[in-house]
Amino acid sequence: MKTTVKRTLSLLLAAASMASVLTACGSKDTAAADTSADTQAVSASADASDLGPVLTRIKESGEMVIATASGYMPYEFVDISSANQDVIGVDMALGDKLIEKLSDKLGVEVKKKVEDTTFTANLAAVAADQVDIMLAGMSPP
Repeated sequence: MKTTVKRTLSLLLAAASMASVLTACGSKDTAAADTSADTQAVSASADASDLGPVLTRIKESGEMVIATASGYMPYEFVDISSANQDVIGVDMALGDKLIEKLSDKLGVEVKKKVEDTTFTANLAAVAADQVDIMLAGMSPP
């Protein structure tokens, strides 16, 4: 029971963190929250200097590199029934939604690239700026 509660709280915390990241990428002016076509066109054509290094890299490459460590059902695990052995789960679904929002924000189609390694290797990849985001089963001990 405790594990389920911890996992649920971790998932909610991760979702809230991702929401704050997306909010931080938006406009500081609340009046600019208008979702008209003109506003979206201006947002999509933002200069690379306005985006920061990670979003600039994603926009230029057209892909978001996600580090994960599969093996933590239901958060991330390998779909052994698929031909491609794709990594699926709650975290990957969150990644898909992030990519959908980034595609709209950046004005380019962003694709997902998953780097499935160990948890420790993922932390090192984030620190070395080799991946754009880490989505992996993280919970307090």
